[in-house]
Amino acid sequence: RQPPFSGWLRLYGEQTRIRQPSQPLKGGCLRDFVAGERLELGGGLLGGVRGARARRRRRADFGRRRVVAAAAMASETPTLAPTGDARKHTTSPIVTGTSIIAVKYADGILVGGDTLGSYGSLARFRDLRRIRAVGKSTLIAAGGEYSDFQYLVDMLDDKVVDELCKDDGATLDASEYHSFLTRVMYQRRNKGNPLYNNLIVAGYSGGSGADGGKPFLGTIDPIATAYTDDFLVTGFGAHLALPIIRERWTAGMSEAEARTLVEDCLRVCYYRDCRTINKVQLGKVTRDGVVVSEPFELDTEWSFQSFIDPKAGAELAGRGSRRHDDDDDDDDRRVLRRAAQAGTASHAAACLLSACTSPAARRWARCRAGAAAAAAA
Repeated sequence: RQPPFSGWLRLYGEQTRIRQPSQPLKGGCLRDFVAGERLELGGGLLGGVRGARARRRRRADFGRRRVVAAAAMASETPTLAPTGDARKHTTSPIVTGTSIIAVKYADGILVGGDTLGSYGSLARFRDLRRIRAVGKSTLIAAGGEYSDFQYLVDMLDDKVVDELCKDDGATLDASEYHSFLTRVMYQRRNKGNPLYNNLIVAGYSGGSGADGGKPFLGTIDPIATAYTDDFLVTGFGAHLALPIIRERWTAGMSEAEARTLVEDCLRVCYYRDCRTINKVQLGKVTRDGVVVSEPFELDTEWSFQSFIDPKAGAELAGRGSRRHDDDDDDDDRRVLRRAAQAGTASHAAACLLSACTSPAARRWARCRAGAAAAAAA
């Protein structure tokens, strides 16, 4: 721990005289001198008073840092945490669209959807167009978060431009766009940051226009579940419109029949789904190309009896059927007959007579009279 030499040492570009200390070192060494500030050395202890003070300051600073670090680790809000905001992902959709309906017909594929953008339960935006053309032979439509749909459309437009710039005569068809979007949705799902869309991809695969090709209709959901079918519905329309399509759709139906079917389904969705409006948009894909219509309003009918008197039958506890009323009368007569045989007809008749205006009370009266007849027997 003592310097084995005496002489001159070049430090910070200056020569410093080091002499053998006249006394043994106490807690100091040449490393403390070289790593610290430049000190004027004289006889006696290496580094002198200044070196000792510097060492004490370093030890004190190190001790304070340990105390601060321990306190920060024990606290709920660490003081040594980064000052920037943590990365956040979308946890719920904000502006959303609802059902998309798509069917194949003899000459192509027809896609329809309304133009409402709901901000929560508020019908905020009434002209959000959720059916877009991609390339020359593909349609993409989506329900769910509209900003995610815009992101996907921009991505597909970049893909179209990239293919055009290559100028190699090859273009992506509908099945390839469907596969590409499935990979995108799956990657975002695995990152815990999914795109909140139910997508429908319609077009021709294996060529289009003069090259022919087969009609293609596929769907993808936010967790990248993908499949194809002859008709597809997303959103709440899967509960309302899909049964209608299953009943009326045929493989060789004409474009007029397909349009009537899609409009009827959209009309039913408007009647029953509070996140829709009667302003809709249609798009079709044929061998000649893609056509997307301007939004238009559907004709609606509000003179249905269930709309005029929606609570009809409420006095019958929702049963509202003459057949059920006849069954109740038969039950009453059966209980009275059993009670008469047991000698308790007056009690049972009084119960039923007093409760005849309430179905629930009538059921209770029948049970009461039947129990009394059984006990008497």
